[in-house]
Amino acid sequence: MQTNEPGRAAVLYGGLLWLHERHGLPIRLLEVGASGGLNLLADRFAYRVEGATLGDSDSPLTFVEPWIGSPVPAPALSARTMRVTERSGCDIAPLDLASPEDRLTLRSYLWPDEPARLARIDAALAVAADHPPQVVACAAERWLAQILAAPRGGELTVIWQSVVRQYVSAESWTTIEHAVQAAGRAATASSPLAWLTMEPGEDPLAGFLVSVTTWPGAATRQLAGAGDHGPPVRWLTDPFG
Repeated sequence: MQTNEPGRAAVLYGGLLWLHERHGLPIRLLEVGASGGLNLLADRFAYRVEGATLGDSDSPLTFVEPWIGSPVPAPALSARTMRVTERSGCDIAPLDLASPEDRLTLRSYLWPDEPARLARIDAALAVAADHPPQVVACAAERWLAQILAAPRGGELTVIWQSVVRQYVSAESWTTIEHAVQAAGRAATASSPLAWLTMEPGEDPLAGFLVSVTTWPGAATRQLAGAGDHGPPVRWLTDPFG
């Protein structure tokens, strides 16, 4: 069972804006290792960036200047037109955010001397109370093979993960890669696929790498670096090329 750090939504949200800038399609958001699914609500949180508020300006959870640089040239414009039309996740032991016991479990992963993170997860849980995320109990390799079996026309399918790879066996990871690659081979300009990841780099002290692979084409690039809890997210100097 993994912790569910809503700070990583600041990574996901910027990545979604980057992808939306390139594809201009409604987004189907899928998360592996989702725990309770708080990051599936990334667009329902607020982000104060360079004087503008992105996302949901009425959200109980607001990130104040979580980025260094920007994932897109005009984030406010991209945010106004980006739409997440479907969101779902999987976890081998998902938490039920409607359960007082499971909400307490999420809070128990945080140190008591981290009041900012405790406040952040409480605010994210308030959002989840109004918009319950859908997370199924299933191993990622089986879930992805099922949910990616048929391409979805007119949508950009985004697979998202944060700090998942180290918990998955080599055999299961190979199966996950095969499922994603098979879906990538079936992707078209009108039904593209993206795999957006936040994982440790080779040097664990150097922070986390935010990378994306997109299909058609199987092109991979690094978008940013981030802290283990998300902010600050340092977008590359020229992520627009």
